[in-house]
Amino acid sequence: MNRTSDPAADLLLSFVEFDIPRTPKSKDKTIKYEEIIGGNLKEEVVQMLKTGTQQRRLLVQGLTYAGTTPNPQNVIAAVNSYLPSVWRIQKSLETSKDTLIKLQKPLAFTWKSGLVPYGEDRSLTESVFIYEVAIILVVRALSHYNAAREEIYRAVQAIDNKESMNAMFKAGVTELRTGAGVLDYVAKYLQNWKKPPKMPIPEVDRRCLVGLQNYFLCQAQRILIARTILDKKYGIVPKLLLGLSVRFDTCLNYFRHATPMLQEVVEECMLMTTNVPALIFKYLAADIRNKIDSGTTADDMEIAFGKAVGFATRANAAFLTGPSPGVAKSKRLGRILVDERAVITEMYNETVDMNATIYFGPVDMDEAILPSRSEAKFLPQPIEYEAPPVEPLSFVQVPRAPPGVDQKVFEQMPVDIQNELWEQHRAELAASKDKMEESDQKGKKKKKKNKKKNKKNQPELPPGYDRSTFEELPKELQKEILDDYMKNRK
Repeated sequence: MNRTSDPAADLLLSFVEFDIPRTPKSKDKTIKYEEIIGGNLKEEVVQMLKTGTQQRRLLVQGLTYAGTTPNPQNVIAAVNSYLPSVWRIQKSLETSKDTLIKLQKPLAFTWKSGLVPYGEDRSLTESVFIYEVAIILVVRALSHYNAAREEIYRAVQAIDNKESMNAMFKAGVTELRTGAGVLDYVAKYLQNWKKPPKMPIPEVDRRCLVGLQNYFLCQAQRILIARTILDKKYGIVPKLLLGLSVRFDTCLNYFRHATPMLQEVVEECMLMTTNVPALIFKYLAADIRNKIDSGTTADDMEIAFGKAVGFATRANAAFLTGPSPGVAKSKRLGRILVDERAVITEMYNETVDMNATIYFGPVDMDEAILPSRSEAKFLPQPIEYEAPPVEPLSFVQVPRAPPGVDQKVFEQMPVDIQNELWEQHRAELAASKDKMEESDQKGKKKKKKNKKKNKKNQPELPPGYDRSTFEELPKELQKEILDDYMKNRK
């Protein structure tokens, strides 16, 4: 990632990349709704199930394409394509709750978590649609986050073009607010799960989702703060940083009581709560220095510079406490932290030296304190997510049309007409059966009569001849034997 002119801005703009849930390869073709939900369903219901199957397959293939990291916007598009179908199936099942629905095969949704700690491999299989809907919405939310991360990367690359950079920052904030809104919806939606798993994956743990929702908004606040720092408008930065610290505390409270998830995310929250106070002191001092340089300070310069020394001293001391060892060794953050420590130390040394040689301002450390929590400002809010409007269909079994009657036309007929057509068909079957039985009886009688007639007309055989064997002999030989027998008999 490219770097800005301020390591603190770099720190705020360095985002972890999220993996997203995937369906294991052995399970990616097992969901065929039209084969699982059986019975004689209306054609429009069958088509709804087939569409759901096709769109789910496209989504699953997009998540596992050639083992690469999928484009976040492509994933969002695939989710948006599949979601109305699965949502409609679920709503249709809810509408048909009093209907006996036949499952021809087990319904089993299997998803592999992308949020578990590194090195762990956890999947969860459930048979309820609420699980499927929740997972794909989380897939979308995480993809909004990853899309924001890409916008930030592009923005930093375009740092020399302020207009483009700010447009990309704005797009990133919108992506994060959108993702937070989706997570807020899922966390509330999961309350409808009557029998949730005792050991859920993070993607369907409500506490984890609420923590992530706040984390997404923190990331949006980080972008706003970094943009303000790069514009050198330091006056509002301390209040924004204080708001960020308070919200990261909220994240940690949820993560501590949730299913264990990515340690890097948890440690990043700890990093911010540890070092944000130092950054607040740094920009309190920087703001005073800017006002002194521009001649806009309300205090005498020596008084103002003395306050700047106090804040710079606090910043230097606070940042040196450092983050947790795991974060300090992070390849993503380690270099940035070292650079920011150097900047804060340099600012401290320069401020102290200038005060000792030029301004001689009094330094009162008791006045070098953080703003009160009431002054904290947290700007980003989630963009409310609304489920796609769908028209549920009925899973009521429709009667099959008799042979010779169009099925679609039959379904539109009144029930009494349907029953009448079936009665006619049954009567025709019965008549046909009686006719066949009568014909069969006549055939048996005729056969029996012919058998007797043939037996009566059969000639007497000489002693020692079997009739069946005799009848297999040539006709001429049969005649010769019979003639000889008749002559000798006389």
